[in-house]
Amino acid sequence: MKINRIIKEGYKGPCKLIIISQASCNINEPYLLNGFKDETDLVPLVNENRKFLFKTPANIMLAWDSPRKMLCAVTKFIVKHTSTDEELLKLVEDTITQFTEGVGKEFTSKPLMTHEEKEVNAVITKEEVYATLAPVEIPEGYLWLGLVIDSPERQVMYEEFMKDPLVFERLRDLCIKARLNISEEVNSSVGLPIHLRDQTTGELLISQNTAKIFSEFQLAQNLMKVGTDNELLLGRLMMLCPFFSEYMLFIAEREMNGKEINQDNYEDQIKKAINFVQERGRLNYFD
Repeated sequence: MKINRIIKEGYKGPCKLIIISQASCNINEPYLLNGFKDETDLVPLVNENRKFLFKTPANIMLAWDSPRKMLCAVTKFIVKHTSTDEELLKLVEDTITQFTEGVGKEFTSKPLMTHEEKEVNAVITKEEVYATLAPVEIPEGYLWLGLVIDSPERQVMYEEFMKDPLVFERLRDLCIKARLNISEEVNSSVGLPIHLRDQTTGELLISQNTAKIFSEFQLAQNLMKVGTDNELLLGRLMMLCPFFSEYMLFIAEREMNGKEINQDNYEDQIKKAINFVQERGRLNYFD
């Protein structure tokens, strides 16, 4: 059994798992079975109460490997998370077991086709098993939404994020710059075209720019919920002024790394943010 991983270190999104096993048939022209699909779904595979598969794009299929002149059984799964080597090996072994003991028996017990007045059957074996784990490809500039809101707390905050009127203004500007069509009737972020749905998995995607604003929103909420007038002002400035948002994220990173912050520079950034808001005629947000 050979397993090939073609995923980058740190990748945590859904993956395609392609498993290929050798097969044989009772005729001298096995290439005639190329493209045959079985009608029976494989049983969802579970390991230690963790369900790996949430979509099976195709049932098991027979394919003819011309260079090696070999008939193969091929199946593709979408795996929810990047499995460990041990989990992946167990997943492949369970699938091959179903090939040989479940689906494979059906192949041998019913005719796949008739060739020269002869019923054609196929047998799937555990010989020459190959498995490849690859990331599900998504459009450039997008992230899996499920990885951005990966906790109940972030889920709740994302719902607040989508309802916030200041966020709506930022995201609407983002859509306008990207030349996306926005209906005049849209008055909240829910109606903006900031998500895509991946056709392979059915999962939602979020643009990296929107995810970045969500990160700013989380930091802004931390400031705003403290309750002092100054911190309330800073939190709202962050949502209106992208440059101030950048600076606050920089400040947060420096604080986490235990580095000192220049107070004069900090006050200067606040003044720039206030000027930015004034120029847009939005100072009434702080009245």
